[in-house]
Amino acid sequence: MQCIRLKLAPEQEGLVASNVDSIAESKFELHYVPRAIYNNENVVGFLMYCPEIETEEKDLYWLFRFMVDVKYQKQGIGRAALELALGEISKNNCRKINIIYSPKNSVAAKLYETFGFQQVGIAEDGDIIVQKRVNNMTTA
Repeated sequence: MQCIRLKLAPEQEGLVASNVDSIAESKFELHYVPRAIYNNENVVGFLMYCPEIETEEKDLYWLFRFMVDVKYQKQGIGRAALELALGEISKNNCRKINIIYSPKNSVAAKLYETFGFQQVGIAEDGDIIVQKRVNNMTTA
């Protein structure tokens, strides 16, 4: 429940879906994996990912929700959370990870680029799709 109280900066509003909507979605889309981001004992962010289920790309995962509360931004928490999330996702028989974000979100663009993500497409709504190949795929 603490995730629904997290806030973005006013200029970030509309760049990320609301956490309450995302959590509700995860109750109906059982392949969605929601995660709270903690700084010590405090919930400071939220992310959600899922495996690709609509195409034959069974080695593809999507990280499609990612936010850090405005009070905790610019402290390296987002970078650390993304690193942990990518590590967790890469353990799931995954070779590629896609992230989708608004082209207005320059902070996200810079962060994903530093992790080696490269643009691979544009979604129907104009959002940018970036991808990173994962070399350390585990076997089931």
